Amino acid sequence: MAKSYYLISDLHIGGDEALGVCDYEEELVAFLQKLAGQEEEAELLVVGDIFGMWEFTNIKGPEKLQALMQQFPNIFEAFREAGEKIKITILPGNHDYEIACYPEFVEILKDFNIDLEQRPAITRELAGKRIWIEHGNQYDDFNHMPDFGNPYAQPMGYFITSMMVS
Repeated sequence: MAKSYYLISDLHIGGDEALGVCDYEEELVAFLQKLAGQEEEAELLVVGDIFGMWEFTNIKGPEKLQALMQQFPNIFEAFREAGEKIKITILPGNHDYEIACYPEFVEILKDFNIDLEQRPAITRELAGKRIWIEHGNQYDDFNHMPDFGNPYAQPMGYFITSMMVS
């Protein structure tokens, strides 16, 4: 049986004040539970912007992930359980770009059975072909990371978003 891939993106989980509510939490947890119950070999790829880190305006760096874990313990537990059965891989997008900048994020997410790839793109083999997987923000002038991996090299979109949220 061939390996199945599930791709999702732009969940934008978390942020200050009202952004700390996830309207689709129940559906996401149910989806992760469904994946955990499958018998097939599968990989869930979260292709950028899983987290709304630009939307946190009062905390910095890895502390944002700690805040997210407190805001959404059910989601993180569902990831942990699904990750016991299938591979879960996360790529950074523009709104959660910081996960590409600090090695601590790799270790924290590993505790939830999530593999964090701290690069803009990856490939996978599917039906004898190689597919390219990325969030795509690197092609947008307002959201392009000018020095990928540098937490201080934020694009214009970061400043616009964080000013609007704060």
